[in-house]
Amino acid sequence: MVIILAAVMLAAGLSARELTLSQALSLAREHAFTLKKADAASEAAIATRAAARSERWPTVSLAAGSIYLDDVPQISLGPLSPRPFGSKESYQTDVRASLPLWTGGRIGGGVDLAQAGLEFQQASAKGDSDRLDLTVWSEYFGLVRAQQLVEVAEASRKRAQIIASNVQSLFDAGAADSIDLNEAHLALVRAAAGVTQAGIQQRSAGIRLAVLTGLDPSDSLAAIQETPEPDFSGETGSPQISTTKSELRAAQAGTTIGRARVKLTAADLYPTLTAFGGYSYGKPNQDRFNNSWNDYWTVGANLNWSFNLGGKSIQRRKSARYELAGAQIDQDRITEQVNREARLAAEQVRLMFDKYQTARTEYDLASTQYRLAHDRHRNGDLSSNRLLEIETGLTSAQSAKAASQADYWMALALWYYATGSTRLQEGL
Repeated sequence: MVIILAAVMLAAGLSARELTLSQALSLAREHAFTLKKADAASEAAIATRAAARSERWPTVSLAAGSIYLDDVPQISLGPLSPRPFGSKESYQTDVRASLPLWTGGRIGGGVDLAQAGLEFQQASAKGDSDRLDLTVWSEYFGLVRAQQLVEVAEASRKRAQIIASNVQSLFDAGAADSIDLNEAHLALVRAAAGVTQAGIQQRSAGIRLAVLTGLDPSDSLAAIQETPEPDFSGETGSPQISTTKSELRAAQAGTTIGRARVKLTAADLYPTLTAFGGYSYGKPNQDRFNNSWNDYWTVGANLNWSFNLGGKSIQRRKSARYELAGAQIDQDRITEQVNREARLAAEQVRLMFDKYQTARTEYDLASTQYRLAHDRHRNGDLSSNRLLEIETGLTSAQSAKAASQADYWMALALWYYATGSTRLQEGL
């Protein structure tokens, strides 16, 4: 029954949807909700910057209204008859334009703050994208490893079948006892169970990758990326951190935000000068004695300078300076942390490469040992128990080689992420 289940799962894998690493990266970016949210936040930041820049443009206001009074005051001028002061019906339209001439840095500081906010949001979006790409690498090579382990399990099952067949022949010839026969059948059952377990792990890895890329989890996925042999060329010897790395950009933007806030608080200490002009048209408007339509123009300037006697503006500026100092410290800390993580990632790549070389050597030796042992067992010079032990060692060596190869590429992806390399987005 176990063998039949494994065969069904293997047949299902033949119709699996094939996927390369580059395709997985592209699909994951299109599906990721975090990136969609980050794009919306970036658009909002762009609009905020545009709004801050528009403060430099004139502001036009329009006001219109109509009033009806049931009684109006009257004024007496000497012997003349009293005359109404105003009209029962009033119509007024005012258009006014104002232009800031000097704000002490308020507008410029606001623009700087909005620009820094946009840079911070873009850096955060880049960080979300890089983390997504790293996750895709991990899940993709997890699927690659699972597929290789299925192949290892299948190879182990075939070897177990051959051993069981040989033991059966020896048993029929009287050269093996029932214990050898039982051990051979037990090894076959275990190998078949290994195929089933490896198939389930492959399916689980495929489901995780399917969810990440927005594909139907009910569809089988097959990683078809031709993974080259790990080749350590020493490129990780001196990690070069990209200036576009999201953490560094975000830290720099945080410092820029701090400077903009200092500039804004400094502007509170200076006056603002605004020029304005207006046009008024109405009835009775400026001439309150003649109930007729008339208009007039105005032009002028406003100077506004206010102080808080408790030193509010000075304290706010001091607070902004301390916040700026904290942001600069954070930038130094993050720079140090990024460099440390890049060096640690480089060492991890070296370690994974050494582990792969060791695993490959062990596999080569285990393969040679099994081939020699199989020949000796067929000639009756090696016990079945010993052959099964050697076969188990070969299976373990095959599994270790497959795992170490996937671990190497995962470690390399982490190094790409740590250094901000564009190769993380490109794939292999």
